[in-house]
Amino acid sequence: MNKELAIQILLVAFGLFSILGAYFEWNFFYNNKVWRIIRLIGRSGAKIFYILIGAILFMIAFLDMIHIIDIHLLFGHNG
Repeated sequence: MNKELAIQILLVAFGLFSILGAYFEWNFFYNNKVWRIIRLIGRSGAKIFYILIGAILFMIAFLDMIHIIDIHLLFGHNG
């Protein structure tokens, strides 16, 4: 497995985790670091925020998979 594929898989995994955790309001998801965001923008605002973050991560991986963007340029690939 090459480095770019590993990064794509991680971005998809983190994106889906963020989307699902926010949408289903998993207790362990909201009990860790999310309380800071909840304090700033409220619980429904935090839910929207984390769904957007997850969607952005997922879209970055998807756009790289279909060769619209190149993730390796973000991580200092010299080739």
